[in-house]
Amino acid sequence: MGLDFTTFDVNSTVFKEPKKLQFINIIDVAAADGAFLQFITPKLRLSMGVFAIDFDNTSKNRKGSRTTDLANATKVTLPMSIDLPGYDGSLRYWMQHMDALDTHFKRVICENASKWFGKDAALITRNIDDLYNSPIKPATQYPAMFAPKVVLSDDKSILTSFFDETGAPIANPVEDIVPNCLARVRYEITGITQVVSSNKFYVNVRALEVKTYPQPKGPYDDLDPQAARVCTIED
Repeated sequence: MGLDFTTFDVNSTVFKEPKKLQFINIIDVAAADGAFLQFITPKLRLSMGVFAIDFDNTSKNRKGSRTTDLANATKVTLPMSIDLPGYDGSLRYWMQHMDALDTHFKRVICENASKWFGKDAALITRNIDDLYNSPIKPATQYPAMFAPKVVLSDDKSILTSFFDETGAPIANPVEDIVPNCLARVRYEITGITQVVSSNKFYVNVRALEVKTYPQPKGPYDDLDPQAARVCTIED
């Protein structure tokens, strides 16, 4: 089901000691019961469909191109545009929730900087707003975006579940999902990654279940704030 973002207390988030690897530090986060944070988005526009990239590992710049061959895909994301005109209700609650999570994450990073990051603590605390990257990419010349990662298994098959509006499974989402349809995503926030070389922080977000809906032809119809407070992937 996922947690209800309209009632979830961000302050109940549990932070674990960073896992220190060679080039990154990973800070696991969880709800008060120890499970990863799971939420369900309101309906967002899946602006590019399911976007899979096959990186050329022989290239110095690792330039990639879009692919439908998931056996070679190294990165699969769901670029979701937050641009539905006049859409209020659950979208407003969700954006407020995500902003509150960002604020809390940054505060905890700063409070623990000396213990977690040693000599870099002062730099991190002083520049946290520039070093922290929110899961919501703010609007510039493009609408705001939310792009959770699709879960891949070791053999590169997609483990994230995709369904159409009837609940029927979608076998090949890269080919079969039409760009600009609507989608509701159950996603998981597993932690925060710090890149050691740059001190930048990235929130780890992965999609677990996606339900798609046809592209709307008229005014968006999910405007009732009370109805929108119900956080479920089945509706």
